[in-house]
Amino acid sequence: MKEVGRELAGLGRARNLTVDGKEHLVAGEVWDSWKAKMREVVGRYHREYPLREGFPREELRSRYLVPERKVFNAILRLLAAEGAIELRCKCRCLARF
Repeated sequence: MKEVGRELAGLGRARNLTVDGKEHLVAGEVWDSWKAKMREVVGRYHREYPLREGFPREELRSRYLVPERKVFNAILRLLAAEGAIELRCKCRCLARF
């Protein structure tokens, strides 16, 4: 299973999300949807509060509707690794904001 997951991830058809040392395969379409939603929500926050550095993490998690903190943090780390967002202290912002 891990080999298939790595192959799909290599083709851009899936992402490996690591939570508590366990790899979870996320379909590419699902990942793209999550990424688009995150960019939309964080972008809206930047427009509404242009003087703030970024979106407070816990508030973002509640709006993003991810109840499990570890899963949400793994999503954030992968989004940051892809350059979609930046992780700064206790807030999240769009890359290059």
